[in-house]
Amino acid sequence: MPIILGMCRDQNIVNSHRQYQSRIFNFFCLLRSTCSLIGRLCGMTGSSSYREIWDKSVGDSVWSDVVVAFCMSKPLLSLLCLSIILADSFHSLFLTAGFDGWTRIQVLLLVTGTSLLPLCLIKKMNFLAPFSFVGIVAIVFTAIVMAVRYLDGSYALPSGRYVQ
Repeated sequence: MPIILGMCRDQNIVNSHRQYQSRIFNFFCLLRSTCSLIGRLCGMTGSSSYREIWDKSVGDSVWSDVVVAFCMSKPLLSLLCLSIILADSFHSLFLTAGFDGWTRIQVLLLVTGTSLLPLCLIKKMNFLAPFSFVGIVAIVFTAIVMAVRYLDGSYALPSGRYVQ
């Protein structure tokens, strides 16, 4: 993103992007502290689930079902967002590859049913560790290529190789 921000001439876009980055950073800091707090509460109360923590600290009531339903809605909505993002990406890839007969909804169902649903049904994630390493290597490789392109002037204004 810094490369793109360096190419932006409109300061409002740069400022709004920095505000967006700040909000994302604050959200993840809050998420990290919330997850840490839930883990500590599990240890303090001897609980193994969020519902058990609620029942032991507040008491068994109708509200425990509401809290659990609310907490379950966050990962489900996150999964829906991921499905939509992947479906949009794959739909564009399908169109580029010449598969014009696929609608966005069909691609959404295909991606969700063949990749996300099996991942959601996995009980033990330890066999995914090698693929995580491959992902990390790919991200590092991408960062290196971006740095090389930035340093060799490929993104320089106004005459860079990739600037039109």
